[in-house]
Amino acid sequence: MKLLNITNKLLNEFLPSDVWYGFKNINEIILNCIDKNNIKPIDHSWYQSGGGLCHYFILDNDEHIWSFHCSDEVIEYSYNRWNSIDDYLESDEEKIKDGIYGFGFECENPNYDERYKTRKWFWYSFNDYKTLK
Repeated sequence: MKLLNITNKLLNEFLPSDVWYGFKNINEIILNCIDKNNIKPIDHSWYQSGGGLCHYFILDNDEHIWSFHCSDEVIEYSYNRWNSIDDYLESDEEKIKDGIYGFGFECENPNYDERYKTRKWFWYSFNDYKTLK
């Protein structure tokens, strides 16, 4: 499994700069989160959900999803393992019936309080941020 090297340059080229609502330090937040949590990315993607809200996702080598949400300044670590970011985004009613909650329903999974962090990204540096796991 080949690891993806997520850099500031890659993020600048990959993320649409006009939808982060002033998150001028979104790259710093992502890169510091990768470093502090020893994330080994194998894929990444972004998604614009209803209302024009932007979300950035990293699939790590342990098959968990790291989600960065601009709308509510939240970072989430998925409870379940996923084959791909698309599977996480497209979690359907059948999976939900089986208790497997993906994008938009992560808070329904166990131990949510331990797998998400809210951060006032505008005012604080991410350098002292605690790990999520």
